[in-house]
Amino acid sequence: MYYLGIDHHKKFSQVVVMDEKGEIHMNGKIANEKAAFTLLTKYLREPTRAVIEAGRNWGMMYDLLEELDVEAVVAHPLKTRATLMPRSSLMQ
Repeated sequence: MYYLGIDHHKKFSQVVVMDEKGEIHMNGKIANEKAAFTLLTKYLREPTRAVIEAGRNWGMMYDLLEELDVEAVVAHPLKTRATLMPRSSLMQ
């Protein structure tokens, strides 16, 4: 199982691919095109889940991932940061 963290922008998305052990396999920009995400999911060759940062165009990305059989959830940006960052980072 792979997990995608997606920060969705107008023309591209910043994507992090992590496995079940927490190892990061990719961290980079991907064009917001079906072909680019199709290539990514074919490369991973395993079931994939995704978290999309809520924003103006999150629906487009959600629909794209759904077409590719990627289970996706939408996360509130401020609440997501608080759960991913160590507590000491939040205090700085």
